[in-house]
Amino acid sequence: MEMNFDPMTGEPIQKEPVQQPQMNFDPMTGQPIPQGIPQPQANFDPMTGQPVSGKGGKKKGKVIAAVSIAAAVVLVGGTVFAGVRSGAFLGKSGKVMMAIAKTVADSGELSENLEGLSLLESDSYTMDMDVSIDGESIEASLSSTKSGKQVSGTARLDDMPTIEFLAGIDDEEVKAQIPLLGDQVFVYNYQKEKTGYLADQLDSEDIEAIDELCKTIYSGKEQTEQSKELAKTLARQYKELEFTSVTKETFEVDGKDRTCKGYQTAITEDFMMDFCDNLEDYAEETAGDALKEAGYDADLFDDLRDEFEDMPDMDVTFYIYKGKLACVDLECEGEDMQLVFHGGKTRTQNMELIVNRDTLMELEGETNGDTQDYRLYAAGSRIGELEYNTKTGEYELSIAGEMDLDGVLKTDRSGFQFSCSGTGMDVSVDVKKGAKLQKIEGDELDIGNASESELMDAFSQLYY
Repeated sequence: MEMNFDPMTGEPIQKEPVQQPQMNFDPMTGQPIPQGIPQPQANFDPMTGQPVSGKGGKKKGKVIAAVSIAAAVVLVGGTVFAGVRSGAFLGKSGKVMMAIAKTVADSGELSENLEGLSLLESDSYTMDMDVSIDGESIEASLSSTKSGKQVSGTARLDDMPTIEFLAGIDDEEVKAQIPLLGDQVFVYNYQKEKTGYLADQLDSEDIEAIDELCKTIYSGKEQTEQSKELAKTLARQYKELEFTSVTKETFEVDGKDRTCKGYQTAITEDFMMDFCDNLEDYAEETAGDALKEAGYDADLFDDLRDEFEDMPDMDVTFYIYKGKLACVDLECEGEDMQLVFHGGKTRTQNMELIVNRDTLMELEGETNGDTQDYRLYAAGSRIGELEYNTKTGEYELSIAGEMDLDGVLKTDRSGFQFSCSGTGMDVSVDVKKGAKLQKIEGDELDIGNASESELMDAFSQLYY
């Protein structure tokens, strides 16, 4: 049995085991994500605020283009920033990307404390997690080293005995031990052919998908390198854009009207098609057959290309003040969307999203000593509030007056710490550098080659 929790209600959700692997992969990172990620769609056009139906035509393409552009900029920002500093980028495009990188970097202590998650990209780390919802709890620890990964923990769920578990993966095998089933060690070799009951019950494609998933889980460092290569590819694509200077415009930054230089480029259908090609190549390289078995086959990227087909050119203008963004303006077929960076302690502390001269969303922020306060508005109504102490990492979050959460978010010498309490839920996550793997000992059962009777005997204790 697999136990998940509904993030909206906190209630446990039980799922019966299925034979078909249902693990999807994020095409931007290559990491596994929960099933059920929807196909690209838009119910409302943020360029106009009006509902759309069906495929959405050109307007939908404009929306997806805007989102894709933003995602690409964030993804390649660090790589391009390094290129700017080394002199790889010159002229107007270099100034624009430098401004983007400096604006992202100037996002305040709250964002800086999230950087502790970079430990998850190191060769050796330990992540401890404790989740408690309405009296049910799961404690788990993930240890990762160059030689392998392990997860261990205890689950205490209503109407079920306490379940302890220990599982690990190396470059050949997955091993798991569940004391509730005895001292036996279940072994699955994802590098060799399977000839047992499992192979009889599953198609060869399903077996290949499981094997590919295991390889993906084990090869985290390889995926990090592939992500870096994708960033470099998108950076090269960015360099192909041609920028021109436009008339200076005035925007309110740091409480005063500032005259800002503008640099404009055009995002074309061909540019977005190349963007899709690069993402598809990356997804194929990182996920392989598992990607296809999970449903992310060529149709996903073909559908995305269909949205960009016959897309009109979109003019994107970056206005810069003191080396950072003051505004990003997107204009297409007479419609205009602006993201204005009004600044404050950081350039992103106060921002405003304007669509056709009407304010759609607004973020207000202020700093008082060690305390930062943020308020998010949509169509003039406050939908969220956040208070954050930069010294202690403590925060209080209110969402639409319906959900109140508090906890800690910080990074220090010991590592990354996050906790969240509210609505019958308590969650804590600690990430630290360094890890030690446990020995998994006992009589081994090769589930890839075991017979039906051997598997039934092994799991029979679940029914007594």
